[in-house]
Amino acid sequence: MVEQLQVRAQGVDAVAAVWHRFAPSARLHRMDPDDFSLEWSSFSMPDFTVVSCELTAEVQCTIEEHEQLLACRVSARGASVSSAGRTVDASLPWLSAAGATATARWSGKSRVHAFLFDRAAAERQARAMTGDDRFVLRTPDPAPVSAEAGRRWESSHRYLNTSLTAYGESEILDHELRRHALWSTLTTFHTSFLEAVQHTHQSRPAPAALRRATAFIDDHAHEPISLAAVAEAAGMSPRGLQLAFRRELDLTPREYLRQVRLAGAHKDLQNDPTPGVGRIALRWGFTNPSRFAAYYRAAYGVYPHATARST
Repeated sequence: MVEQLQVRAQGVDAVAAVWHRFAPSARLHRMDPDDFSLEWSSFSMPDFTVVSCELTAEVQCTIEEHEQLLACRVSARGASVSSAGRTVDASLPWLSAAGATATARWSGKSRVHAFLFDRAAAERQARAMTGDDRFVLRTPDPAPVSAEAGRRWESSHRYLNTSLTAYGESEILDHELRRHALWSTLTTFHTSFLEAVQHTHQSRPAPAALRRATAFIDDHAHEPISLAAVAEAAGMSPRGLQLAFRRELDLTPREYLRQVRLAGAHKDLQNDPTPGVGRIALRWGFTNPSRFAAYYRAAYGVYPHATARST
């Protein structure tokens, strides 16, 4: 379930209360109590929050994260950012390091865009995505791997904010958007995740395990499905599952899941007496209409609207 919060706050105490609700370790310093306002918008789901806000003030903010993973971009005149003992390019997003103090300063009006993850939950999900049950999430460098990667992260933030604004409640969509945000963040910055996803562990799982995995996906494609859940149903490790799909089907588990969801959407478009392409796409976890249309045409040779019109 997604909780949306939109707040306008005036004064130091009111602004600090909103800020600390989502980032308890953040501290705002050197604020002008007579000229300090906040316009806050956020979407929260379990273990994850998307934040977009505007502040009017001269501010110094310090953050020392232990339990959260914070990816943030501050757009402001004269902004400066330092973290883990080094200066970070303030024109790009930056990532908090566990136990390291981050400091951001700016004056006048600023826009802040952020992803906030529960660190333990993010590490669990990263283990599922890498297939490494012993993976440890480390964030040694606050800077993105490149300026282009930083811009892609900002595009991901805009995409999530737009998607959560435009679409209603959907457990599948919430799951996919949260996963997208974490993948985008962990691949934008210098993290242990980048190294882990490049490793492979060779093992030859039994075809019976693969059949259990595909049966589980077939039965639960209309629900949020994690790689870890599929691996558990198959009785194998996440890495072994990935290798099995690639070796036997020349697909990743996520590609197979997408095929099953496309088939479900195709069936609904054929059988629904009052078809709505956008509604059916969302039902099966596709948030991007153009991407859904491209996947659908590649699978069925026509665009989804053509199937809907033929019913």
